[in-house]
Amino acid sequence: GNPAILAEARFLQGACMLKMAKPDEAIDALQKSLQVSSNWGQADEVLLVLAQAYESKQDKANAKTILERLLKEYPKSRFKTQAEFRLGQLSAQAGKVQEAIRWYESVIAQTADVNLRDFAKFDTAYLLIQQNQYQQAQPLVQQVIASTKNVGLAQEATIANAICMRQAGQLQESIGSLTRLIEQGPTKGALVKALYELGVNYVAAQNFEPAVGVFDRIEKEFPEYALMDRVLFERAWAMKELGQIDQANRAFRAIAEKYPESSVAAESYFHVGQAEFENSSFETAVKAYTVAAKKSSSKELQEKS
Repeated sequence: GNPAILAEARFLQGACMLKMAKPDEAIDALQKSLQVSSNWGQADEVLLVLAQAYESKQDKANAKTILERLLKEYPKSRFKTQAEFRLGQLSAQAGKVQEAIRWYESVIAQTADVNLRDFAKFDTAYLLIQQNQYQQAQPLVQQVIASTKNVGLAQEATIANAICMRQAGQLQESIGSLTRLIEQGPTKGALVKALYELGVNYVAAQNFEPAVGVFDRIEKEFPEYALMDRVLFERAWAMKELGQIDQANRAFRAIAEKYPESSVAAESYFHVGQAEFENSSFETAVKAYTVAAKKSSSKELQEKS
């Protein structure tokens, strides 16, 4: 039979299998498509879908290899920037920040797809924020806010912009932006992120009472939130600043016991130690301070403990 027709049949079979969440069958069909003919018009698309199939089964190494093959064998492919974007995401997931940013920058410079460009800008900004490079990130998120038609992306970019404003000391502007977003009724994922950032802003502005209210709302409405340890810690800190010492100390103790591997565990143990010391429970205080010192990567906290 005609190799191109057979290759296309295998490709369509593989694409259907992937949509049916059968990645192994999809990979088999897509590889057979390439074996029949790697010269037919959609061979580059076969590689893109094959990479997606590998990703769907968490085989990121093979996904990366396939995407790199697409770029090498089809440098003028219409799927070039899609492949580069996926490589950027894979690099980011692997912790290769600069490599990821280079892929995203290539997408931003080349793609005519405004939606893809906005996502590449946002993902670049997200990586910069993780690296504490807020000044470099903010123009990118502001560009996304101005141009995107994707509601979910606009909400995430608004939150990212609020983080950048907070880091620049623009607390009231950040609080205002987040309050408006929350009032608009964002998606659940964006809502909990916006609430958390709003609470952190209130703490930074030493406006502790509304901070406690925001963190209470998160605990009530989003009990499975991934950053719940930080929510509870920030709330305990705000309670302490409000003079609610007993409540705060109980909260710090609960955090230390429930989240022993958390990044806030060391400081929680430190606060437990302070409370026990003030209650003249010196032996318990020493134990808490010792745990705090062991868990902390902060020299200052280690010395205090």
